[in-house]
Amino acid sequence: MQSAADAIVLHRLDGSLVDVNETACKWYGYTHDELLQLNVNQLDPDYEIRSDMGKFWEDLKKNKYATFKAVQVKKDKSFFKVENKLSIVTIDNEDLVLVVVRDITQKELIEEKLRYSEQKYRNLYERSSDPILILQDGIFVDCNQATVDVLKYDTIEDIKGMPPDILSPEFQPDGMTSRKKAARQIAMAKEQGYFRFEWIHIDAMKNEIYFDVALTYLPDESHDTYYTVWRNISDRKRAEKELELVHKNLQELVKERTSELEQKNNELSEQNEKLEKYNDLFIGREFRVKDLREQIKVMKRELAHLKKTEESDKQIES
Repeated sequence: MQSAADAIVLHRLDGSLVDVNETACKWYGYTHDELLQLNVNQLDPDYEIRSDMGKFWEDLKKNKYATFKAVQVKKDKSFFKVENKLSIVTIDNEDLVLVVVRDITQKELIEEKLRYSEQKYRNLYERSSDPILILQDGIFVDCNQATVDVLKYDTIEDIKGMPPDILSPEFQPDGMTSRKKAARQIAMAKEQGYFRFEWIHIDAMKNEIYFDVALTYLPDESHDTYYTVWRNISDRKRAEKELELVHKNLQELVKERTSELEQKNNELSEQNEKLEKYNDLFIGREFRVKDLREQIKVMKRELAHLKKTEESDKQIES
């Protein structure tokens, strides 16, 4: 009793203390003798209220034990939360109450933080603008309102119990069946812990919607569970298709323009060949004209020389 980690208090049915251990003295801030001068209601503000609950005490006597949470008061008037485990013991023909007091202040604080954290993430889950689903053992067991809205169903219950391929067209863009490919993607997520890929789902009206899907594997001993986030990329896919169409049209225009340019180039080449022929003829004619002119000049010089020679001969004869 004295070495127990929990506080142990022994009191009579009227609440007067009979004995306590060292842990009780430490927690409550009293000496052993000081505690024995007190009544339980001085340590437990709700004791009198609880003692008036006849059924509680009747059940305690009948079952010999009871457990409840309470707030205890220390000597310095500060409070701490405890879990009390009560049992009836008989000592020297007197029924006494043995209370094992466990300090749960830190436990309660941790649990409160966990509750806050769970609520915080629950709010994020429920209020997310992106569809979020829980995939377990091959079927969707939960989803948020964004999933219901984007798939055009009435309630979350309409989606629960469906496997991914039921919410998909028969085939994905690569030609693989949605059932076979879904199994493969899930297996990849389990192997890697996280897997991201593009996927086509269909809404309640059978309209196709492109999603970027992120699967996160949540290890569980009894189930294969995946935290699934969808991001609607239909607008992006439409833009990509429009861009692809524009690119294809540009390629065709370039091809047509290239063909036209090649045709014009061939026509110019033909014209150029003709011009070169005419130029060759023209240049040849020019060379012949020039040659004739030179010959005429030579002949004129020779004729002039002959005339001078004749005149000189005549003068000599005369």
